[in-house]
Amino acid sequence: MVNMLVNERGAHGFVVRCLGRLKARRRYEYALVWGVCLLALLLGMAKASIYPFGDTAFVRADGLWQYVGYTGWASEILHGEGSPFYSFAKSLGGGTLSLFQGMAMSPTTLLLAFVDSADVPKFFSLLMMLKLPLCGVTCHVFLRKRFSFHGIVHVLLSCSYGTMMCLFTTGSNIMWLDNIVALPLFALGVYYVVQRKRPLLLFVVTALCIVDNWYCAYMACLFSVICFFLEVAFSPQRSWMFFIKRGLYFACTMLLALGASMVVFLPIIKAMFGAAAVTTNAAASGVSWSSASYSLDDLLRNYYLGNASVFEPDFGNFPISGLALLLAMSLFFIPGHRKIKVAVAVVLAVFVASYVYQPLGLIWSGFVRADSYIPRFIYIWQFSLVVAAALAFSLLKKLPRKKRAVSLAVPLVLFSGAMLYEHLRIPFDSLPMLVFQLAVMLLFAVLLCVPLFSRWAYEGKEEPRTPSPVRAFAGRRWGQAMSVIVPCALSLCFVVENAWAVSRIVYTPEYNVALMSVDSYEEYMKGFEAHLNEVASSESESFYRAEKGTFSSLGDSDVNDQVLSEYMALGMRGLTHYSSYMQQSVNDLLGSLGYCDTPGFRSITVYNSPMLLPDSLLGLKYLFVQYDYLPGCSMVGTAEDVAEGANIFRNDNALPLGYGVAEDIASVEWSEDVFSNQEKWLSAMTGDDESGIYRDALVVSRENAGDADAAAATESATAADEFLVTAQADGPLYLYLNTDDGVYGGAKNAGALFADGSFVQSVSAGLFDTNVVYLGDYTEGASVEVRFERSAEMKELDADQVFAASLNRERCEESLAKLAAAPLQVKSVEDGYVEADFQGSFDGQKLLLTIPVEDGWKVSVNGRDQEPQSFNGLMVLEMDEGENYLSMEYHVPGMAAGFGVSLASVAIFTLWRVGAYAKSKGKSPERLMERGGGEKC
Repeated sequence: MVNMLVNERGAHGFVVRCLGRLKARRRYEYALVWGVCLLALLLGMAKASIYPFGDTAFVRADGLWQYVGYTGWASEILHGEGSPFYSFAKSLGGGTLSLFQGMAMSPTTLLLAFVDSADVPKFFSLLMMLKLPLCGVTCHVFLRKRFSFHGIVHVLLSCSYGTMMCLFTTGSNIMWLDNIVALPLFALGVYYVVQRKRPLLLFVVTALCIVDNWYCAYMACLFSVICFFLEVAFSPQRSWMFFIKRGLYFACTMLLALGASMVVFLPIIKAMFGAAAVTTNAAASGVSWSSASYSLDDLLRNYYLGNASVFEPDFGNFPISGLALLLAMSLFFIPGHRKIKVAVAVVLAVFVASYVYQPLGLIWSGFVRADSYIPRFIYIWQFSLVVAAALAFSLLKKLPRKKRAVSLAVPLVLFSGAMLYEHLRIPFDSLPMLVFQLAVMLLFAVLLCVPLFSRWAYEGKEEPRTPSPVRAFAGRRWGQAMSVIVPCALSLCFVVENAWAVSRIVYTPEYNVALMSVDSYEEYMKGFEAHLNEVASSESESFYRAEKGTFSSLGDSDVNDQVLSEYMALGMRGLTHYSSYMQQSVNDLLGSLGYCDTPGFRSITVYNSPMLLPDSLLGLKYLFVQYDYLPGCSMVGTAEDVAEGANIFRNDNALPLGYGVAEDIASVEWSEDVFSNQEKWLSAMTGDDESGIYRDALVVSRENAGDADAAAATESATAADEFLVTAQADGPLYLYLNTDDGVYGGAKNAGALFADGSFVQSVSAGLFDTNVVYLGDYTEGASVEVRFERSAEMKELDADQVFAASLNRERCEESLAKLAAAPLQVKSVEDGYVEADFQGSFDGQKLLLTIPVEDGWKVSVNGRDQEPQSFNGLMVLEMDEGENYLSMEYHVPGMAAGFGVSLASVAIFTLWRVGAYAKSKGKSPERLMERGGGEKC
């Protein structure tokens, strides 16, 4: 037995052979790439106190507003709660396949089966530790397979892709990272198609990425077209026939991959045509919005390590690895190789032009305007730099040291001079950090030229003969030790550089809208869930809606800092929703009624302030708000554990999911006056003239605020507008500010609204807080002083932009009672399914359902299928006299057809490859290589 252990055929021999193969093939480099990326990430997380090294969550910006809640929703689905196809927690209700695909359809989502929705912020740290190093690993796969690269330079090039700053910033949209992981595999797949006629990798990667996230896959597919032209240009076979044949090969592969993804992609296409992001942000509005141009100075400044993006300081800076940038620039100073230089220059020029001239950048975003994370193709730009750096390195290693030194020194001097010029023009925030960055680049350049490091990095194969003393120096033991110390020092510089950037640029308060505490989030979500369970246990109705005020798991903070997706994780059926997948009809409806929204424009629906009339019409029965009194509501509990001063109110006038309405009900034409809109909408429902249910208040501008504007704007970049609002009737007083001055803004364009000196709510020009505000109950003749402290960027408000009105509560409740007389009796309701009874008073009676009209609903009334009518985006059905049985079930439109297309595409591809394999069987390897085209560049 002992002999067997030491025998080469025993366990010891097996281990030795495995280690020998590992060393010979240098596969340990993959672990090294993973380790360097992970170490850089962990050091940055530790310095910034990010979980598990502290209480701060690894989420920011859209990670706060969207991904935390939607990932929690995916966790609930995996635990058997909810459906990925439809949810009544998506505002008034809506199909959710496109939302699920855009936010949660990732292989790592399966891990959520072991994670509670309240622990999702902790889960995000795990995801980042998995996905960011994986980006570096796939890049290293590409470099090794495409260029046969090995060594520390190639490891650091891969790490530069895996830890570029845009990963940490777009990591706010954490599901984008899957396609960033896959991008190098796209490029490798194109190489296999063009040079080796092996389409399997490209087919699989393309299909899976479209299923995972079609938006990022679209950009990667565009980039694959660029890669195709580059591979054809670099191929030894230079003929039009070769280009045409490989072009057809490539096109067939991509088309079949697109077809294979149709089981998910076809339903998403159908859903997106009605989504707010598409209908209002398409090419025309996108070009007008993106007409502003950025300068090359701006592009250059974003390569400074300590510089946040000049345009979006919240979203961090561009990639900053000195090695990739230095080598990419050196390509153009290497003698000869004109074709490679021209090809790379054209590719990089495309990205520069797309950045400098924003309308051109619309090509990369699917001709849909991007409001943030601009440019969204930045990870493709960085990968292109890595590829250019790899090409440069493959050429540099064939040069003598002197020419190599010149090729590296010239771009280093030019870049250093440009950065110092930028510092003199507009000083960077940290000159020592700029010096550190330039020093690291200089160290890279020097070490690429010295014989000792060159011999180690280039594996001693193509390095020109060195003087005898140098060879003797390299052969000494301490010289060999230096070949280990130097790469470690380089890796340490890289790790320190990126760790500093992670901790400072990405996750510090001055560069973020808010920071999330993982413990506070867990406590908040569990507390809120307990309150919702208490309400459900005391409620007799099977369907009701609930909303909350201006607080969230981030605390009682500015409205702009709310977690707007926690509704989905809690299964809370309200009005609030923030994503690019909301139906435009719902967007217009809620905005026109006075909720936070901008009708006709893609915006964010947030419930900030109660409004008795529309709340009741839409069935909002329970309100978690920081008020002590609400008209028409009864206080049924407190929620101090989730927000200070929060109480739970039951709206005694809330209507059910459906109710009988006027026989001639028809959609109304909206105006800018939200109070008039509410009256017209109610009139259409009741069939009576409901005008006058709101009584306009008298609004007078206070002149004494004008003198303070200039001083305030100069000293604190704020200004103030003051108004005196006098109620002309008894009842609840509401206020609406028309701040839509053409500035699409968020917190930077927000102002603070005060009533009689007390803060009421923030109000902006188009994002989170453009809603009607409840000021309180006032008697006729009572006045309230309203002060609007706005940012200097917002225009001064005139009195005609201030809408205030008192609600005639008695008339309001009479009209609501009239509608409540014919209620829908809901027997069973789940996401995507409703079963109910309705007692009709006459044949043809109209039943209004506060469910949005959407393709996919199969509606049956008394066993007969019926196509719903639309009343400003909501369903209207015709009922028979007497007892009516209503059954509704949602089916994802296009999924069955998409499944058929996917099945056919996979079958065709399989038959194609089996036929190709059978055809090539028996041919000599030399002939196959000749047909495949090629050698590596």
